[in-house]
Amino acid sequence: MRADATARGKECLALLEQAGRDAGWTVVREYPVPGGRVDLVWTWQPDSALAGAPGPIPIVGFEVESSWRTRQHVKGDLVNLAALQAALGVIVLLGLDEGDGLLPHAEELVERWPWRIVVWTERDVEGLVNGLGNQPLSFAAGCASAGPSTEDDPASTTTSHAGGGVTPTHGRVPSSG
Repeated sequence: MRADATARGKECLALLEQAGRDAGWTVVREYPVPGGRVDLVWTWQPDSALAGAPGPIPIVGFEVESSWRTRQHVKGDLVNLAALQAALGVIVLLGLDEGDGLLPHAEELVERWPWRIVVWTERDVEGLVNGLGNQPLSFAAGCASAGPSTEDDPASTTTSHAGGGVTPTHGRVPSSG
């Protein structure tokens, strides 16, 4: 089972890496953060130097967990994504069985904190790759282009919440209360 989970994790990371490259991001695997590493990060390099920016800016960070991981791993993912301070953090839970307690635990955990971190399953990754759920791409592209907001665009598939962040409508999101 662990070999299958490891293969599934590698495949997921490869898909997310390609999606990031296709969207024009610089993709970094094993991005270092204080006390750990984030599995995969899409970064943006501004055209001109921003005062105080030490280099490429993390836009979306992904922590990918296979089915055999524990609740402690999810807590570590949350800490790593918080340390990354990206515009959006995504914890991807792979290989969940019906009634698996890890998904509700992860959703409850991210709801406790003010960071823009969402919980995805394999279905969400598939939607991103297949163009059905490209919310992180459209959110991140808006950051990079500094163009007009899609908030008033009825075709937009993102929503704003009270915390000021943008939330993919297909993902599981923390409440802003």
